[in-house]
Amino acid sequence: MSTTVRKAVAADAVHVHQLLLGSALCSANLPLHVRERLFRPVWGGGEDHFGYLVEDGDEVVGFLGTMFTAREAAGATHVFCELHSWHVREGLRDEGVRLFELALSAEHATFLHRAPSPEVYEISKRLGFQDVETDVLVISPDPVPPSCGGKNLITSDKSTIIDLLGYADQRILKDHEDLDCEHFLIRRPDDSEQLYVILKKMWRSPSEPFGRVLYCNDADRFAEALDELRNIWCHHFGLQCLVVDRDLLKASERAPFTAVHPRPVPSVFKSKALSADDVRVPLYTESLLTGLPLH
Repeated sequence: MSTTVRKAVAADAVHVHQLLLGSALCSANLPLHVRERLFRPVWGGGEDHFGYLVEDGDEVVGFLGTMFTAREAAGATHVFCELHSWHVREGLRDEGVRLFELALSAEHATFLHRAPSPEVYEISKRLGFQDVETDVLVISPDPVPPSCGGKNLITSDKSTIIDLLGYADQRILKDHEDLDCEHFLIRRPDDSEQLYVILKKMWRSPSEPFGRVLYCNDADRFAEALDELRNIWCHHFGLQCLVVDRDLLKASERAPFTAVHPRPVPSVFKSKALSADDVRVPLYTESLLTGLPLH
């Protein structure tokens, strides 16, 4: 087999989609219109490509996605490169490693991989990547919810929410407003401080839906509101549980009906300027995916 490796451009989206449908990736069944979103420069990364691919003649037989974004972290704007959808046909492992090496040539970026396979994890660690999310909190609804009314005012209207957010949170909402995520603003009637949360329904399996907390702007307030939110969201969206990075919400890990589960494969990052805590929030690529091997 004679193969070539080149940058992936927007016109490759359909061919990459066809390749990944036959993969074991959690996102293998991602709808084409969602996959195409990963082939558009919508989040300010400024690159002219969306990954690297392997071709055998006219057929795409390998791919590694690179989604570049520019966003705030540690008080400054940084370029992030989120790696995703790494898959090559059987017998092409060397080409797959080559894809990885090419992706890492963007030395100005902080690299993230939210859901690496065990093989990709081992390769990443050898190349200097560090762990980010190693454990998750699995937050189940209260089997006997309180009979009294809620203590919080909750709105999910994005046009109302955005006017009440600060600049950084406004940008996050705008970046995710047309994606399949739920946005909530929560506050107590006697308090002007706002809790902003982004939630996405995902599936561990076709019969195991869960709610992935992608973002919250105040961990302490989230912990205070958790008893009410877990019951409302699990009931309304038909979720078995909520799932969140343990290190994002350590204040909640001792709450009733909450358990710590190790991820079989941690998420990883590599950066010259940022720490694991700076890159912990699982937005952007994860907001486009439908399922992750979280627990």
